[in-house]
Amino acid sequence: MRTRTLTGLTAALTAGGLTSTGIGMHVTHTLHPVIGGLALILTAVPAGLAAHARRTAALTDQQRTLERIAGYRQGLMDAAAGILTTPSTRVESDNPERTQQ
Repeated sequence: MRTRTLTGLTAALTAGGLTSTGIGMHVTHTLHPVIGGLALILTAVPAGLAAHARRTAALTDQQRTLERIAGYRQGLMDAAAGILTTPSTRVESDNPERTQQ
């Protein structure tokens, strides 16, 4: 399911639950519409949480991608400016005793 579908489902279930609860409390004064409305609202909670989790994950992936691209660009700019140098693995020693082993 897409995030928009989950958000729409959540909104519809919540609106239906609030309407049913309102009718049961203020119009018919019976318990069945109130219980049905609360059941609809409780049904909307998992869909709302799933929509929120999908949106958060999408933002996190997008931010991670943007940060990685920015890091690549910064590395390329540093390399072009000569700031980025690789350390040499060669060991040079001025001590003649060490080289004669």
